[in-house]
Order: sequence, then C-alpha cells, then structure tokens
Amino acid sequence: MPIARGTATGPWDVSEVGPAGVSLMDLGGLRIPMPSSHDQIRMEAGGGGAPVAVTVVHGSTALQLQAFRSSASRNWGAVRGELGDSIKASGGQAQEWAGPAGVELRVDLPVAKPSGRMKVRMLGCDGPGWLLRGIISGDGAAPESQDMWAYSLFLDTVVCPTGSDGGGGVICLRSPQS
Repeated sequence: MPIARGTATGPWDVSEVGPAGVSLMDLGGLRIPMPSSHDQIRMEAGGGGAPVAVTVVHGSTALQLQAFRSSASRNWGAVRGELGDSIKASGGQAQEWAGPAGVELRVDLPVAKPSGRMKVRMLGCDGPGWLLRGIISGDGAAPESQDMWAYSLFLDTVVCPTGSDGGGGVICLRSPQS
C-alpha cells in the first residue's frame, strides 16, 4: 500500500493538506487535478440521475473515479476480493498486483469486440470514512504500460465525503463549474 496516505501521498481526504502545487477541479464529492485542454471529462449518472463517477480521458488512456462511504465490510481489501471473484465467475481473469497506488487488480475481461478481451487495472484506496476506486482502461491498462498519468491523477485526487449519498454508499458528484 502507499506509505503514509494522507501524509506523504494521496489519495487525500478533504481534511488533509492535499497534493502540494496541484490545481484541483471541484466536482463536489471529489476534487481532481485540473485536466489539460486536450483531456476529456465525462460525468456518469447513477440511478437517481445524480453524477456518481467521473472519467478523464487522456490520449488513449482513461481513468474512471468513484468514491464510496466505507464500512467494516466495504474497504479496498474486501471490495477487491469481491471484484476478483465476480470477474472470474464471468469468464475473466483477475490478478492482484503491487502497483504504484498499492495493491490493484489487473483484469482481462471478455467483451463483445473484435479481440474479445479488454484489459483494465482496478485501483483502490481506503481513507477516513471512504473508499476511492479507480479503473484504468485503454493503453494505460496494457500489461507492458509504464504510463504513470492515471496513477498520478488517482494519487492526487481529494475525496470530500460530506456530500450527498447516491445510494449504495456512493458519494455523489456534481458537474464542474464553468
């Protein structure tokens, strides 16, 4: 796991100092490093219509971020195990891996596209009262990728768990202010 989360590295809680020298975009439940003018941002709504996830696309790599309220049974270790079991039950492969943001899942999913497979990396981090999950897809998820962009974005994210609940413990977001 990242050493000293909240002291030397993120993801950060809103009550902590946060990433030094990083301009942040306020999305309500999350504050993410300000994307470049070439990046694309997509907000994803939950069942009630409120935004519950944000995806940032940088070149040919995407990172989806979603925050949840944590509990004794909803922490990254438990969620990672459930995700791995679910992926394997659906015909995919999931392997725990020590990555730049701690223990992650490297996943190979069956999909309906010409190659029939899709690689993703699932990141997670526990904070005070929350769990931040990140899903890397595209070129940055390839087994040989050394691209650190998605990891940097994940580790510099600030979680603001005081926002409204989108059901199932999801911390709601809001669209970025213009």
